[in-house]
Amino acid sequence: MSAEEKKRPRKASLQPTASPPPKKQKPTIPITRGKFKNRFLRKHSSLLHNCKSEGLERPRGLIITCPVGSETRALGQIRTFLDRYLPILFPEHKTVWTSRPHELDIDLKIVGASDSELGGAPQDTGGDGDDSADEMNETREESADSKNDRKFQAVDAACGGVLFIRFRVDTDPVDFVVKLFEYMNTLSLSEQNSLKKSISHCSRILPITHTMPSTLPDIQSHLEPVIPRMLTPHLDTLTTQPPTLACITEVRNREGLKKESVRDAVLKCVPGLGSVQTSDSSPQVDAKLVCWSVNLKEPTVVLFTTVFKSVCGFSVLPRYYEYKKYNVQMIGVP
Repeated sequence: MSAEEKKRPRKASLQPTASPPPKKQKPTIPITRGKFKNRFLRKHSSLLHNCKSEGLERPRGLIITCPVGSETRALGQIRTFLDRYLPILFPEHKTVWTSRPHELDIDLKIVGASDSELGGAPQDTGGDGDDSADEMNETREESADSKNDRKFQAVDAACGGVLFIRFRVDTDPVDFVVKLFEYMNTLSLSEQNSLKKSISHCSRILPITHTMPSTLPDIQSHLEPVIPRMLTPHLDTLTTQPPTLACITEVRNREGLKKESVRDAVLKCVPGLGSVQTSDSSPQVDAKLVCWSVNLKEPTVVLFTTVFKSVCGFSVLPRYYEYKKYNVQMIGVP
């Protein structure tokens, strides 16, 4: 090869080049930190306020599962979805926002509250006052929210792939989800697909009726009077078959707490299965409630318990496996 040929530029190859790989969808804004969390999510500890109350101010709502990294998309979809279908399924619902103040379990002075919060003259407590300022700002934001925002609240679940939507209406979360699934079964296939597409980033919609601290003594003491009262309505719907139940437990972002321990604590509160009601000092239990037995394949109801960080949520779910473990994307799929 001569020197002149070496200097000549080479012609471009006519062979087609390989196409670049498809770009992966970038995750959305992190929902667990930063300005997004402070603006759109209520504090995780708010789920433990008034948790022992029997009124509508008790924390109740829905746990929404979604792929990790798609929390903001799922949050926007489920908020729009709830604002649309709550008036359709429950047209006579009422907003429940103002709550009656309850006596605190601890003294405010122990946690460094100022005298102005206790009703006295303001004094310097030596702290920065960030918590009290956050609560005041949160109250102002809540009073300035629109009507739709007063119906639902997004609460920090402190776990990836999990959202908690708190109900600020007088509708029971279990009744809402069951009626939603029944409504979906009446739709045509194209209407079902359209509904599912509107919440494509949401998978399971799990109602939560009670919250409590995620410690075994608190779980057992809270559920001991609650479970017999919640199981009674399900006995009236049975005719010939004996009532059965199963206990489903999930634990997220809670080190040192095993699912088996939580499950055993819950089952001890069921009349006839545990040992809580066996002592003479325990309250009298209706004899009808002692007929419950465990059936893991086709239970009448499921005692659903989920632990996410410092909060434990509980509910009694009917037709759990019939509704595909309350997975909205699987409703209508044979």
